[in-house]
Amino acid sequence: MVVYYFDIETTGLNPYEGRILTIQLKRDNNIVLWTIWDEENELSLIQRFLKYLKGVSSSYPIYGYNILKFDVPFISARLNIYGHMNSENHMLLHEKKWIDLYQYLGDNLVPLDKWLQRFGIKRECSFTGRDIPKLYEKKKFREIEDHAKDDLIVSEKLVKKIYG
Repeated sequence: MVVYYFDIETTGLNPYEGRILTIQLKRDNNIVLWTIWDEENELSLIQRFLKYLKGVSSSYPIYGYNILKFDVPFISARLNIYGHMNSENHMLLHEKKWIDLYQYLGDNLVPLDKWLQRFGIKRECSFTGRDIPKLYEKKKFREIEDHAKDDLIVSEKLVKKIYG
């Protein structure tokens, strides 16, 4: 069965004040990571992700933690700010089979790291999402990339623990 894992990293929680730094997807052992420092600008970062997303069948599940209350709406808001939230992009974002582990596990404000601890899953990266804006200011892009990849890996491990 084909399964994807998805996450974004941002400069803050408010899409009208912050911006997207990375968008990442994992399928099997392949991680695709789009970064703002490898793109012309944030809009081109989002557009490259959307182009890739077109090739992902809507029957394939895309797992992530808090993706339906944060990640997907953040991307939508940023597209709207740039005047690119058209019907095609809206449909593309909303036709996918997003599975939000946050909602699945109770929708009760428990951070991902608490669930990882409960299931005995260890992170490889010592940075948290809260560290990302400061790491970006210091141009520590490698550390951000490591954290982004680690989020995908622990999400996959969590799904495997939940579903067996």
